[in-house]
Amino acid sequence: MKNICLLIILGFFSHGIQAQEMVRDTLTLSEVVPDTQVQGAEVRDTIMNRSSIKPWSLAIPAVLIARGALSIDSRFDHKLQRYVTDNVKGKLRIDDHLQYLPIAGVFLLPNIGIEPAHTLKERVLIGGAAYAMTAVFVNSIKYTVRQLRPDNSAHNSFPSGHTATVFTGVEMLYQEYKHSAPWVGITGYIVATGVGLLRIYNNRHWASDVTAGAGIGILSAKLSYLLFPYTSKLLHRKKERTAGSVSSLGMMAFPTYDATTRGVGMGVVVSF
Repeated sequence: MKNICLLIILGFFSHGIQAQEMVRDTLTLSEVVPDTQVQGAEVRDTIMNRSSIKPWSLAIPAVLIARGALSIDSRFDHKLQRYVTDNVKGKLRIDDHLQYLPIAGVFLLPNIGIEPAHTLKERVLIGGAAYAMTAVFVNSIKYTVRQLRPDNSAHNSFPSGHTATVFTGVEMLYQEYKHSAPWVGITGYIVATGVGLLRIYNNRHWASDVTAGAGIGILSAKLSYLLFPYTSKLLHRKKERTAGSVSSLGMMAFPTYDATTRGVGMGVVVSF
């Protein structure tokens, strides 16, 4: 995407000014549009061109889901949960809150200068689609399989909703910041894994529930990114996101004042 900015300065000065003084007093583009904004737009376009999801990457969450489904009521599930009930005293409810930490990071990290791959509106759209798919997948499977929880509290154990929620957020976190700050995604996956382990620790889920939940979360986020070229039409955007030019036209006008010459004027930035 190429941006061409035209700067027009219309000045009305109280005294005559020589040509060299006018050159010195003319506002430069860097004074009107901060370098950080121009560079930020260029970086975002570059990142977006590299943040596409490869269809073959869907195999990873698919394997996790299949592994979880094939492990329902397995010997490993019961052996692990028996160890938990025999050795763990007390519960840690922090997983109820940690499940939302990655998606919070998706929207808050730009405030500390970390560049995301998509704009705020685009992240909202991608996140909304991802969590909608997560909710449909998780709840439809829960009330179809009706697996009993380890603590015998309900027949909605498989898959783990907490784990699916946190892995949806962490996959978005990874996709948004993998080029500008790779450590963000790595940290997010550590947190997500911790949430899954806490679901087992708290005797709320079997290991198979957690494995499948992680796969569903990752799959939902990846599908949302794959569908983004189509869902983005909801934003009514006209500019193309492939290598090309910007079709939108923007203009900003603002007053200017030069204390040295006591002159006032107007600056206009046209972007097309």
